[in-house]
Amino acid sequence: MVIANHISNGKKLKPVINRLNIIGGSKMFTKRIVVLGAVLFALGLAAQAHSAPLDLSGFSVMENVAGSVTQSGGTISFTENSTDAALYFYNDFFVVPNNATALSFDYSFALGEFDAGDYLQSNIDYVESWYTDLPGSGHVEFDMTAFQGQTIVLDWALIWGGDDSAGSIGSISNIDLAVSPVPEPATLLLIGSGLAGLVGLQRKKV
Repeated sequence: MVIANHISNGKKLKPVINRLNIIGGSKMFTKRIVVLGAVLFALGLAAQAHSAPLDLSGFSVMENVAGSVTQSGGTISFTENSTDAALYFYNDFFVVPNNATALSFDYSFALGEFDAGDYLQSNIDYVESWYTDLPGSGHVEFDMTAFQGQTIVLDWALIWGGDDSAGSIGSISNIDLAVSPVPEPATLLLIGSGLAGLVGLQRKKV
């Protein structure tokens, strides 16, 4: 009876159809938002970089006085002596992952009582990427995307400044290499399902 009334009365029919279109369009819009949200969430998971402690097993020390450069638990320690003009912790064949994005570390540096000009530094392919000659501590991070997939020389060093004293000390710790993860199959499946859902909704609308 209700349907007959709407059909027999053209004035009532149009508002009912409009309301149905609005409701249907709203549901379709909601579905699109949900599917699009799922796709964006999956893309966010795929793009999120993560950091891991740098593997120091391939590094060596350069010193003339034993114990001037040590590494324990991921912390590199430098103790200036009266013989070495420079102390190095280095790897001449460090392979940078194809998806590496950044290298970061914490440092601590203290000058001896009569030291002047000594400094702590980091080098990539023999080019100084960072240094400090000021006592204190801090955090350092630099971009590694230009070295992705390359074999480089990577080192940290304590350099003598030309004074007659030997009391400076320094340390490098919490060395992390950030990489962009390759999307896992589950993430790729979620992205694919979301895109397929958007295509399906578009076809249904047509």
